[in-house]
Amino acid sequence: MSAIRNGIAVTSLVTLLTATPAVAEPDHRPVTLVELLPLPGDASTSARDIAEDGTVVGSSTPRGSLSPRRAVRWDTSGAPTDLGTLGGATSTADAVNRHGVAVGHAQRADGRTHAVSWDRDGRIRDLGTLPGGQSSQASGIGPDGTVVGTSSTADGSRHAVRWDPEGRITDLGLPAGTEGSWANQVNAAGDVLGGASVHTGGIKAVLWDREGRMTVLEGLGGSGAYAWDLGEDGTAVGQAETTAASHPVRWDHAGRVTRLSDLSGSANAVGRDGTVVGRAGGQALRWDRRGVPTTLDPGAGGESASAADIDRRGRVVGAVQRTDIAATRAVRWDRRGHVTELPTPAGAVNGGAAKSNRRGQAIGGFSFAGGGFRGVLWL
Repeated sequence: MSAIRNGIAVTSLVTLLTATPAVAEPDHRPVTLVELLPLPGDASTSARDIAEDGTVVGSSTPRGSLSPRRAVRWDTSGAPTDLGTLGGATSTADAVNRHGVAVGHAQRADGRTHAVSWDRDGRIRDLGTLPGGQSSQASGIGPDGTVVGTSSTADGSRHAVRWDPEGRITDLGLPAGTEGSWANQVNAAGDVLGGASVHTGGIKAVLWDREGRMTVLEGLGGSGAYAWDLGEDGTAVGQAETTAASHPVRWDHAGRVTRLSDLSGSANAVGRDGTVVGRAGGQALRWDRRGVPTTLDPGAGGESASAADIDRRGRVVGAVQRTDIAATRAVRWDRRGHVTELPTPAGAVNGGAAKSNRRGQAIGGFSFAGGGFRGVLWL
C-alpha cells in the first residue's frame, strides 16, 4: 500500500495539534492529527509504515533534497528518533512489524548500502547480501521477523531475497525471461509478493510461497502487471495492463487474475475479509469478495478520489480531489461508505492518507506552499 502509487506524497511538516481541531466520524470516534517532526536541521519527513501500537517509521530529509537522510521512528507524540546508519551518511526505514522491528537500508562507512533491521530498542543489524553482492535493501517484514527485499549478485543483477528470523538469506530467483526481481511484502503464512523486470521493459507480478516456489501472476495481455498488496490467504491485488489501459485486478493464490473493472485504475489494498479497495475511472471503489463494486462517495466538493488502505473494521482511507478548494485532502470512509475529511496541517496544500493499521490509525503526508513535505499520523 504505497502512497506513491496513489499520487500522494507520504511526507510532512509538523507539531502535535491540540484536541480542538479533532473531527468526529459517523461512529463518533474523534480523530487527532499528529505531525511527524523532522530531525534537527531537517525540513521534511516521509511516513512509510505504521505498527499496531501507532509507532511510525520513515525518513527525515534536509531542505531542498528529495533523498532521505536518516531513518526515523516516531512515537504517537510525533517526536522523532534517529535510527542511525552502518557508519555511512544515510539510511531509511520502509516497514515495521507488530513487534516494533523496523527494516530498510543503511549506508556503510565504505559507501555501500545494505539491508538492515532495527529492533524495538533501536539496535541496528546488517542483514548482508547474496554471495558476491555489493548492495541490498529490505522492503517488508512479517510478524515472525522474516524480512524480504532485494540484493545484488556477483554478476551485478538484482534478485528478490528473503532473510529468515536468524538473518540467513535466501535467493528467491528470477522468472524465466526476466533480468531482475524484487520482493516487497511477506505475510504471516510466509508468502512473498514482488515483481520482476523483463528485458523488453515490461513488469511481471510474482508470488513466492513459504518454500520459495515461484508463481508468475497472470496479466491482461499488456506489458505490465504490478502487485501492490498481499492478503493473509495469499490473495494479491494490483493493476495489470491491456493494450489500451491499466485495470484494477485481484489474483488468487494460484496466480489466476480477475479484472475488477473495465475502467482504468488500480486495486491498492486487500482486507482480512477479502474486501479490495482502490480506484477506477477516477473514483474510489470498494469490491467485496465476489468482486461486486461500490463507489465511495467523495463528499462535498469532491471530483475524484482514490482508496489506499482498509482496516480490520472495514474503514477505508485515501484521498479526494476537491474542486471547491483546488486541493487534495485525506479522507476516511466508514463501513457504510460515509466519508469524513481527516484533519489537515496548517499551511498544507495537497495530501492524503496512505496506510492504516488494524486499529484504524493512519499515516499519510502533505506538501506545503513554501516547499517541503511532512508525514502525518491520525489517531
